[in-house]
Formats: sequence, C-alpha cells, structure tokens
Amino acid sequence: MYRSSQKHGPATPPHGRQPPPRRPASPLSHPGPQRDRNQSPRRRPQPCDWAMQMLGPPFFRGLTLPCVIGEDVAGEVTAVGPAAVMPLGLSTAVKALFHKDYLHLALPSTTAPSPKTNQTVLIWGASTSVGSNAIQLAVAAGYEVITTASPANFPLALRLGAARVFDYNSPTVTADLIDAFRGKTTPGALCNSGPVPGSHPAVIAACAAVVAATPTAPGSAKFLALTMATPAAEYLPEGVEGKFVEPLEDNEELAATVFGGYIPVALADGRFVVGHGLGAVQGGIDLLKAGVSARKLVVTL
Repeated sequence: MYRSSQKHGPATPPHGRQPPPRRPASPLSHPGPQRDRNQSPRRRPQPCDWAMQMLGPPFFRGLTLPCVIGEDVAGEVTAVGPAAVMPLGLSTAVKALFHKDYLHLALPSTTAPSPKTNQTVLIWGASTSVGSNAIQLAVAAGYEVITTASPANFPLALRLGAARVFDYNSPTVTADLIDAFRGKTTPGALCNSGPVPGSHPAVIAACAAVVAATPTAPGSAKFLALTMATPAAEYLPEGVEGKFVEPLEDNEELAATVFGGYIPVALADGRFVVGHGLGAVQGGIDLLKAGVSARKLVVTL
C-alpha cells in the first residue's frame, strides 16, 4: 500500500540493516496501480515489519532501500489507483489455503454449519495473524483443523475452531502430531512461523514429517504452503513439496469470492470473529520483535 502525509512520511529505513526509522517530508501524490492513499488514524505493526528492518533485501526478495515499512493500516482511503487493498494476515491465509498453486482447499461456505470434507489440515501457529485467520477459514470450508500454539493460547485456538492443539515447544510435538493425524487424510499444511530464520528449519521439518506420514486426498500432492522463505531441499523429505506464499493482490477472482462473498456474511453473523503518533510506530515494531502472541498492536495517528 502507498501511504503519505503532507507533514511526515512513514518509518523509512535509509540504508543498511537495523537503521532507526526516519520520517522525512513526504509530498502527496496520486497512487499508481495496486496502490492507495490512506489518511490513516490507525497503524497496525506486523511481524514482517521488524524482520524487514533486521534482515533487509537478502531475505525479502524485491525489497530496495530506502523503503516504506508497513503492511496494515486502517483509515479513510482518500485516493486509489486500480487496486484492491486487503489485510495482510487474512489475504495471506486466503492465498495459502485456497489458491490452486497452494493447498487448493474448497472455498468457505456462507452457510452454517459448513459442509464437512472429511479431511484434516495442519495449521502451524494458531495465535499468529495468518494462523488465526486460516483456522477460521479452513473450518468454514469444512475442514478439521489441527494446530499448534503455546499452552497459554490453547483456549484461543479452540475458540477459533481448531479440533486439537499441540504445544509447538514440546520436544514430542512432531510425534504427537503424526499420531493425531493417524487414520485421517490431509490436503497438506500451512507452515506458518515467525520471521526469525533460525526457527524455520524445525517448523518446516515438523510440518513436512506430518504431511509425509499422512495419506492425501485423491489428486492431492503432499504440500506445504509456507509463510517463510522457500525451504532448502534438505528440510523436506522425498515426495513433499513446499512453496512460499506470494501476495494475493493479483488474484482478483479468489479475492472477490472470499472478501466479497464469505467475509461480509461471516462478519455479520459473528462467525468470523498500543501508542499514538508516527513516533510510536517503531515502538510497536520493537514490541513485536520482543514477542507478542495472540494480540494485535495498534498505533493511533
């Protein structure tokens, strides 16, 4: 998204890694394709915001510095280019679950209760933005969901609709998940971890082991949709594929079906259920880096 203010611009790394944010003067201009201009009283930091500052272009393909950091805002759209603007966590979950290049699940139903598919999907990371949205969407589409979280967030995962939840820090979590999937079929897993690369190999290996050990539905591949960088081959057992979830913005038909069909109905019937000013944005990013679980930070502007 494009954001601008007549007085101040957003947190902008000038160059290099881990720079302090800069708020230079930023003139108003008309947004181009896939952009909007948002007069925003709310700014919602995402985990990828601090990861962009820390990891920079080597990790985030296509990122150039200086850049505008910020994925989610809420406010009044004052100008648009030819674009559709969607919340990052929800749009990522939609792409991972329903796009034909990823898990390709059946689309969520506007009827309640949802028709059952008799398949079980693994969603790693229930308390994340992507994970919490993905659980609700998968359940709405008729899938049983098994997920992971810290014990403090087990009640949240169950409220979102998960059938079972396991502690991702448990030394037996992989074996426990494989046992939980025994006798089931699966379309694959949403492999969804934080932005710190050091945590990725173990998460990828655990998800891959579960998918490798579980029968798939006819015509389905053993597949991981990844919200982290595409894994090196050594993390995946033979026969399991993995792919990084690209942005949903160019998939107008899928976006229209979910955002224009299911989401308004689910919000209406209740199924789909920290600072002020630009100077507080960096504080929100730092809080995310320190660790925030099952909460969203909002910066008022």
